[in-house]
Amino acid sequence: MNYLVVGQHRYNSADSWREHLIFSSDKELTDEELERKFYMHWVYKFSEECDGAEDGWTEDDYIEFFEENDGDAIVDYILKTEEPIPSFEITDSLASSGGG
Repeated sequence: MNYLVVGQHRYNSADSWREHLIFSSDKELTDEELERKFYMHWVYKFSEECDGAEDGWTEDDYIEFFEENDGDAIVDYILKTEEPIPSFEITDSLASSGGG
C-alpha cells in the first residue's frame, strides 16, 4: 500500500509550511500510524537541522526538544493507493502569481 500524507509543520515561529510525504508499506497502515510517521519525520528533521540532538536521546527527548521550540506537525489529508506514487512538488499557484 502507498500513502501520500499532506500536512503542515512549524517551529520557532507562527509560520507553517505545507509539506507532503510518501510512505510505502507491505501492510495497511492506520491513519494514526501515518499521522505519527508524519509527526516524527519533522521531529527528527528539526533536531537534525538544528544540531540539537545529543547522544543517547530517547524518542521522548526528541519530541520534547521539538515542542520546546514551538514545533508541531499536523496532517491535513491522507491518500491511499495500491499504485506507486511518483515524486512531485506542491506549489502555491496564488503565491507565485502574486495573489488575486
